[in-house]
Amino acid sequence: KSPGVVRLYEAVVGAGPMANARVVLKEFVGEEGVKCGVREAEAYRAVMEMEGRRGTELGAWDDEWPMAVLLGSFVGDGTFEGVRFKENWGRAFPRAGDPPKAGSPWLVFRYEGFNTLQNLPRAPQEPDFFDRFSPTRRLSRKLAFFRRASFLSLSALRFLHAHGVLHRAIGPASLLLNTVDERLPALLDVKLRDLGFAARITEAASEGYEKARKAGAVMPAEISRFVCAEDVYALGYALLECAFGFFGGAEGDGGRDATQDGLKRVIEDVYGVDMARVREYYAEEPRWEMLVAALDADDGAGWEFFGELLRLGSDANKTSCRPIEEYEQLRFVAGQS
Repeated sequence: KSPGVVRLYEAVVGAGPMANARVVLKEFVGEEGVKCGVREAEAYRAVMEMEGRRGTELGAWDDEWPMAVLLGSFVGDGTFEGVRFKENWGRAFPRAGDPPKAGSPWLVFRYEGFNTLQNLPRAPQEPDFFDRFSPTRRLSRKLAFFRRASFLSLSALRFLHAHGVLHRAIGPASLLLNTVDERLPALLDVKLRDLGFAARITEAASEGYEKARKAGAVMPAEISRFVCAEDVYALGYALLECAFGFFGGAEGDGGRDATQDGLKRVIEDVYGVDMARVREYYAEEPRWEMLVAALDADDGAGWEFFGELLRLGSDANKTSCRPIEEYEQLRFVAGQS
Protein backbone atom coordinates (compact mmCIF):
# COMPACT_ATOMS: atom_id res chain seq x y z
CA LYS A 1 0.00 0.00 0.00
CA SER A 2 2.93 2.41 0.57
CA PRO A 3 5.69 2.27 -2.04
CA GLY A 4 9.10 3.74 -1.28
CA VAL A 5 10.62 3.28 2.15
CA VAL A 6 7.53 1.68 3.74
CA ARG A 7 5.09 -0.97 2.59
CA LEU A 8 1.92 -1.89 4.50
CA TYR A 9 0.13 -5.22 4.41
CA GLU A 10 -3.12 -6.42 5.90
CA ALA A 11 -2.58 -9.88 7.37
CA VAL A 12 -4.10 -12.55 9.62
CA VAL A 13 -2.08 -14.27 12.32
CA GLY A 14 -1.92 -17.97 11.47
CA ALA A 15 -1.04 -19.54 14.83
CA GLY A 16 -0.32 -18.86 18.48
CA PRO A 17 -2.25 -16.87 21.11
CA MET A 18 -3.32 -14.30 18.51
CA ALA A 19 -4.40 -16.81 15.87
CA ASN A 20 -6.92 -15.36 13.39
CA ALA A 21 -6.32 -11.79 14.61
CA ARG A 22 -6.12 -9.15 11.88
CA VAL A 23 -2.94 -7.12 11.91
CA VAL A 24 -1.08 -4.58 9.81
CA LEU A 25 2.48 -5.45 8.85
CA LYS A 26 4.78 -2.52 8.21
CA GLU A 27 7.88 -3.34 6.17
CA PHE A 28 10.76 -0.86 6.03
CA VAL A 29 12.58 -0.96 2.71
CA GLY A 30 16.16 0.08 1.98
CA GLU A 31 18.57 2.14 4.05
CA GLU A 32 16.20 5.06 4.54
CA GLY A 33 13.40 2.70 5.41
CA VAL A 34 15.47 1.00 8.09
CA LYS A 35 16.21 4.40 9.65
CA CYS A 36 12.49 5.15 9.72
CA GLY A 37 11.79 1.79 11.31
CA VAL A 38 14.36 2.36 14.03
CA ARG A 39 13.00 5.82 14.80
CA GLU A 40 9.42 4.53 14.97
CA ALA A 41 10.38 1.68 17.28
CA GLU A 42 12.35 4.07 19.49
CA ALA A 43 9.38 6.43 19.74
CA TYR A 44 7.21 3.59 21.02
CA ARG A 45 9.98 2.52 23.38
CA ALA A 46 10.12 6.05 24.83
CA VAL A 47 6.37 6.01 25.52
CA MET A 48 6.54 2.57 27.12
CA GLU A 49 9.56 3.52 29.24
CA MET A 50 7.79 6.56 30.66
CA GLU A 51 4.67 4.56 31.38
CA GLY A 52 6.86 1.94 33.04
CA ARG A 53 8.24 4.59 35.37
CA ARG A 54 4.65 5.50 36.21
CA GLY A 55 3.94 1.98 37.32
CA THR A 56 2.53 0.58 34.07
CA GLU A 57 3.93 -2.85 33.28
CA LEU A 58 6.46 -2.45 30.48
CA GLY A 59 5.01 -4.11 27.41
CA ALA A 60 1.40 -3.63 28.49
CA TRP A 61 -0.53 -1.45 26.07
CA ASP A 62 -3.46 0.69 27.18
CA ASP A 63 -6.15 0.88 24.48
CA GLU A 64 -6.93 4.41 25.62
CA TRP A 65 -3.53 5.65 24.47
CA PRO A 66 -4.03 7.71 21.29
CA MET A 67 -1.42 5.94 19.20
CA ALA A 68 -1.68 3.10 16.71
CA VAL A 69 -1.29 -0.10 18.75
CA LEU A 70 2.13 -1.69 18.25
CA LEU A 71 2.00 -5.43 18.93
CA GLY A 72 5.57 -6.43 18.16
CA SER A 73 8.35 -6.62 15.61
CA PHE A 74 10.44 -9.13 13.69
CA VAL A 75 13.29 -9.31 11.21
CA GLY A 76 12.85 -11.14 7.93
CA ASP A 77 14.57 -14.53 7.94
CA GLY A 78 15.85 -16.92 5.28
CA THR A 79 12.30 -17.82 4.27
CA PHE A 80 12.24 -14.61 2.25
CA GLU A 81 15.08 -15.89 0.08
CA GLY A 82 13.32 -19.11 -0.92
CA VAL A 83 12.19 -19.65 -4.50
CA ARG A 84 8.67 -20.67 -3.45
CA PHE A 85 8.25 -17.55 -1.32
CA LYS A 86 9.32 -15.31 -4.20
CA GLU A 87 6.97 -17.06 -6.62
CA ASN A 88 4.04 -16.81 -4.20
CA TRP A 89 4.88 -13.17 -3.57
CA GLY A 90 4.85 -12.37 -7.28
CA ARG A 91 1.42 -13.94 -7.70
CA ALA A 92 -0.07 -12.34 -4.60
CA PHE A 93 1.40 -8.84 -5.05
CA PRO A 94 2.12 -8.36 -8.76
CA ARG A 95 2.41 -4.58 -8.41
CA ALA A 96 4.32 -4.40 -5.14
CA GLY A 97 7.82 -4.58 -6.60
CA ASP A 98 10.60 -6.80 -5.29
CA PRO A 99 9.75 -9.22 -2.49
CA PRO A 100 11.02 -8.55 1.05
CA LYS A 101 14.60 -9.51 1.78
CA ALA A 102 16.12 -11.42 4.65
CA GLY A 103 17.15 -8.99 7.35
CA SER A 104 14.39 -6.48 6.59
CA PRO A 105 12.79 -4.98 9.74
CA TRP A 106 9.04 -5.18 10.30
CA LEU A 107 6.64 -3.73 12.86
CA VAL A 108 3.31 -5.41 13.63
CA PHE A 109 0.30 -3.26 14.49
CA ARG A 110 -3.22 -4.09 15.50
CA TYR A 111 -5.56 -3.74 12.54
CA GLU A 112 -7.54 -0.56 13.14
CA GLY A 113 -8.53 0.21 9.57
CA PHE A 114 -7.03 2.74 7.20
CA ASN A 115 -9.38 5.68 7.65
CA THR A 116 -7.46 8.91 8.21
CA LEU A 117 -7.97 12.65 8.02
CA GLN A 118 -6.59 12.38 4.50
CA ASN A 119 -9.48 10.32 3.16
CA LEU A 120 -12.19 11.81 5.38
CA PRO A 121 -13.21 14.43 2.76
CA ARG A 122 -13.84 11.75 0.12
CA ALA A 123 -15.56 9.27 2.43
CA PRO A 124 -19.14 8.59 1.29
CA GLN A 125 -21.75 9.87 3.73
CA GLU A 126 -25.30 8.69 4.24
CA PRO A 127 -27.76 11.31 2.94
CA ASP A 128 -30.08 12.83 5.50
CA PHE A 129 -33.63 13.36 4.26
CA PHE A 130 -34.18 16.36 6.54
CA ASP A 131 -31.20 18.30 5.17
CA ARG A 132 -33.40 19.58 2.35
CA PHE A 133 -35.66 21.32 4.86
CA SER A 134 -32.89 23.04 6.82
CA PRO A 135 -30.01 24.77 5.01
CA THR A 136 -27.82 24.69 8.13
CA ARG A 137 -28.48 21.12 9.26
CA ARG A 138 -25.72 19.54 7.17
CA LEU A 139 -23.23 22.23 8.14
CA SER A 140 -23.97 21.73 11.84
CA ARG A 141 -23.49 17.98 11.54
CA LYS A 142 -20.20 18.26 9.67
CA LEU A 143 -18.93 20.98 11.97
CA ALA A 144 -19.62 18.92 15.10
CA PHE A 145 -17.65 16.02 13.64
CA PHE A 146 -14.74 18.18 12.51
CA ARG A 147 -14.48 20.00 15.84
CA ARG A 148 -14.34 16.68 17.64
CA ALA A 149 -11.68 15.39 15.24
CA SER A 150 -9.62 18.55 15.78
CA PHE A 151 -9.80 18.28 19.56
CA LEU A 152 -8.88 14.59 19.57
CA SER A 153 -5.97 15.24 17.20
CA LEU A 154 -4.61 17.86 19.60
CA SER A 155 -5.09 15.45 22.50
CA ALA A 156 -3.16 12.72 20.69
CA LEU A 157 -0.28 15.11 20.07
CA ARG A 158 -0.40 16.26 23.71
CA PHE A 159 -0.05 12.62 24.79
CA LEU A 160 2.99 12.12 22.55
CA HIS A 161 4.70 15.31 23.75
CA ALA A 162 3.93 14.47 27.38
CA HIS A 163 5.89 11.26 26.84
CA GLY A 164 8.87 13.18 25.56
CA VAL A 165 8.46 12.44 21.84
CA LEU A 166 8.09 14.70 18.79
CA HIS A 167 6.32 13.37 15.72
CA ARG A 168 8.09 15.67 13.19
CA ALA A 169 6.08 14.55 10.15
CA ILE A 170 2.40 15.16 10.93
CA GLY A 171 0.10 15.20 7.93
CA PRO A 172 -3.52 14.24 7.31
CA ALA A 173 -2.48 10.60 6.77
CA SER A 174 -0.80 10.52 10.21
CA LEU A 175 -4.13 10.73 12.04
CA LEU A 176 -6.04 7.47 12.14
CA LEU A 177 -9.84 7.64 12.56
CA ASN A 178 -12.01 4.80 13.80
CA THR A 179 -14.98 6.19 11.83
CA VAL A 180 -15.54 8.66 9.01
CA ASP A 181 -19.31 8.75 9.51
CA GLU A 182 -20.02 12.43 10.18
CA ARG A 183 -23.19 11.47 12.09
CA LEU A 184 -21.12 9.85 14.87
CA PRO A 185 -18.86 12.47 16.48
CA ALA A 186 -19.50 10.98 19.93
CA LEU A 187 -17.99 7.67 18.80
CA LEU A 188 -14.98 9.19 17.06
CA ASP A 189 -11.49 8.20 18.14
CA VAL A 190 -8.25 9.61 16.71
CA LYS A 191 -4.81 8.03 16.95
CA LEU A 192 -1.39 9.13 15.79
CA ARG A 193 0.61 6.82 13.56
CA ASP A 194 3.62 6.92 11.19
CA LEU A 195 6.38 7.85 13.63
CA GLY A 196 9.22 7.16 11.21
CA PHE A 197 10.71 10.63 11.67
CA ALA A 198 10.03 10.91 15.41
CA ALA A 199 12.63 11.93 17.97
CA ARG A 200 12.83 12.45 21.69
CA ILE A 201 12.23 16.07 22.62
CA THR A 202 15.56 16.22 24.44
CA GLU A 203 17.42 15.13 21.30
CA ALA A 204 15.51 17.57 19.08
CA ALA A 205 16.17 20.39 21.54
CA SER A 206 19.88 19.63 21.43
CA GLU A 207 19.90 19.54 17.62
CA GLY A 208 17.90 22.77 17.34
CA TYR A 209 19.65 24.61 20.14
CA GLU A 210 21.41 27.25 18.01
CA LYS A 211 18.31 27.91 15.91
CA ALA A 212 16.20 28.28 19.03
CA ARG A 213 18.72 30.65 20.64
CA LYS A 214 18.70 32.87 17.55
CA ALA A 215 14.91 33.07 17.88
CA GLY A 216 15.22 34.24 21.47
CA ALA A 217 14.86 30.98 23.41
CA VAL A 218 17.17 30.92 26.43
CA MET A 219 15.81 28.64 29.12
CA PRO A 220 15.49 24.87 28.52
CA ALA A 221 11.68 25.13 28.70
CA GLU A 222 11.72 27.79 25.96
CA ILE A 223 13.91 25.62 23.75
CA SER A 224 11.57 22.67 24.28
CA ARG A 225 8.57 24.85 23.33
CA PHE A 226 10.46 25.96 20.22
CA VAL A 227 10.93 22.40 18.93
CA CYS A 228 7.40 21.31 19.97
CA ALA A 229 5.93 24.22 18.02
CA GLU A 230 6.79 22.55 14.71
CA ASP A 231 4.43 19.65 15.50
CA VAL A 232 1.61 22.02 16.52
CA TYR A 233 2.10 24.05 13.34
CA ALA A 234 2.12 20.92 11.16
CA LEU A 235 -1.05 19.67 12.85
CA GLY A 236 -2.70 23.01 12.08
CA TYR A 237 -2.11 22.59 8.37
CA ALA A 238 -3.11 18.91 8.45
CA LEU A 239 -6.46 19.89 9.96
CA LEU A 240 -6.94 22.87 7.65
CA GLU A 241 -6.20 20.83 4.54
CA CYS A 242 -8.81 18.34 5.70
CA ALA A 243 -11.29 21.16 6.39
CA PHE A 244 -11.01 22.50 2.85
CA GLY A 245 -11.89 19.09 1.45
CA PHE A 246 -14.51 18.27 4.08
CA PHE A 247 -16.45 21.53 3.84
CA GLY A 248 -15.83 22.51 0.23
CA GLY A 249 -14.43 21.69 -3.18
CA ALA A 250 -15.62 19.17 -5.72
CA GLU A 251 -16.24 15.70 -4.31
CA GLY A 252 -14.23 16.43 -1.22
CA ASP A 253 -11.21 17.71 -3.16
CA GLY A 254 -10.30 21.35 -2.75
CA GLY A 255 -7.91 21.22 -5.70
CA ARG A 256 -4.47 22.76 -5.83
CA ASP A 257 -5.60 25.78 -3.82
CA ALA A 258 -6.29 23.52 -0.84
CA THR A 259 -3.01 21.62 -0.74
CA GLN A 260 -0.75 22.59 2.12
CA ASP A 261 1.62 24.37 -0.27
CA GLY A 262 -1.27 26.31 -1.78
CA LEU A 263 -2.66 27.21 1.63
CA LYS A 264 0.74 28.38 2.87
CA ARG A 265 1.18 30.66 -0.13
CA VAL A 266 -2.11 32.39 0.64
CA ILE A 267 -2.02 32.38 4.44
CA GLU A 268 1.66 33.11 5.04
CA ASP A 269 3.21 34.57 1.90
CA VAL A 270 0.30 36.79 0.85
CA TYR A 271 -1.50 37.63 4.11
CA GLY A 272 1.10 37.02 6.83
CA VAL A 273 -1.29 34.84 8.87
CA ASP A 274 -3.76 37.73 9.13
CA MET A 275 -6.78 35.45 9.35
CA ALA A 276 -9.31 38.25 8.90
CA ARG A 277 -7.83 38.97 5.46
CA VAL A 278 -7.53 35.26 4.73
CA ARG A 279 -11.24 34.94 5.46
CA GLU A 280 -12.06 37.78 3.07
CA TYR A 281 -10.03 36.09 0.35
CA TYR A 282 -11.80 32.73 0.60
CA ALA A 283 -15.22 34.32 1.10
CA GLU A 284 -14.96 35.66 -2.45
CA GLU A 285 -15.03 32.08 -3.83
CA PRO A 286 -18.53 30.50 -3.89
CA ARG A 287 -17.10 26.97 -3.59
CA TRP A 288 -15.76 27.81 -0.12
CA GLU A 289 -19.12 29.03 1.19
CA MET A 290 -19.57 26.12 3.60
CA LEU A 291 -15.95 26.26 4.75
CA VAL A 292 -16.20 29.96 5.54
CA ALA A 293 -19.51 29.40 7.35
CA ALA A 294 -17.96 26.60 9.41
CA LEU A 295 -15.01 28.72 10.51
CA ASP A 296 -17.29 31.74 11.09
CA ALA A 297 -19.36 29.82 13.64
CA ASP A 298 -19.26 31.17 17.20
CA ASP A 299 -17.98 34.56 16.12
CA GLY A 300 -15.09 33.28 14.02
CA ALA A 301 -13.88 30.58 16.41
CA GLY A 302 -12.43 28.52 13.56
CA TRP A 303 -10.37 31.37 12.12
CA GLU A 304 -9.06 32.13 15.61
CA PHE A 305 -8.15 28.47 16.15
CA PHE A 306 -6.20 28.11 12.93
CA GLY A 307 -4.54 31.48 13.38
CA GLU A 308 -3.14 30.38 16.73
CA LEU A 309 -1.70 27.17 15.28
CA LEU A 310 -0.40 28.53 11.98
CA ARG A 311 1.38 31.55 13.44
CA LEU A 312 3.91 29.05 14.83
CA GLY A 313 5.46 28.69 11.39
CA SER A 314 7.62 31.70 12.17
CA ASP A 315 10.74 31.01 14.23
CA ALA A 316 10.08 34.25 16.11
CA ASN A 317 6.71 32.86 17.27
CA LYS A 318 7.86 29.32 18.11
CA THR A 319 9.22 30.34 21.51
CA SER A 320 5.72 31.49 22.50
CA CYS A 321 4.19 28.09 21.70
CA ARG A 322 1.81 27.27 24.52
CA PRO A 323 1.22 23.89 26.17
CA ILE A 324 -1.17 21.91 23.97
CA GLU A 325 -3.81 21.81 26.69
CA GLU A 326 -4.17 25.58 26.22
CA TYR A 327 -4.86 25.13 22.51
CA GLU A 328 -7.49 22.56 23.53
CA GLN A 329 -9.28 25.37 25.35
CA LEU A 330 -9.66 27.57 22.27
CA ARG A 331 -13.32 28.19 21.49
CA PHE A 332 -13.37 26.09 18.32
CA VAL A 333 -12.54 22.89 20.19
CA ALA A 334 -13.34 23.70 23.84
CA GLY A 335 -15.82 21.38 25.52
CA GLN A 336 -15.04 18.40 23.26
CA SER A 337 -13.43 16.22 25.95
